[in-house]
Amino acid sequence: MPYTDIEKPQYVYNLDSKYFVPTTATPDNRQELIHGLIKFTKVDDYNIYFDKLKDYARDPKLFADQKFWFDDFDRQEKTFTEQNVPLYLK
Repeated sequence: MPYTDIEKPQYVYNLDSKYFVPTTATPDNRQELIHGLIKFTKVDDYNIYFDKLKDYARDPKLFADQKFWFDDFDRQEKTFTEQNVPLYLK
């Protein structure tokens, strides 16, 4: 499943096609924002996590490279062929 925006998802799962498809919120098929779920057993772990998040917001370059990964699911669906299967298995 692609990462999705919870309030205004840009992609939704289509049961008929078995693919994630753009919603009307994504006329230009832009990538989504990332969300996730955290579940710690100790309250202090949340404090540590959010402190790191604040540090990241102050200077992201300390934590991550300037590159990003973008999956174009619409193009992948249109260009995928059985011939390409071995390429995915490497």
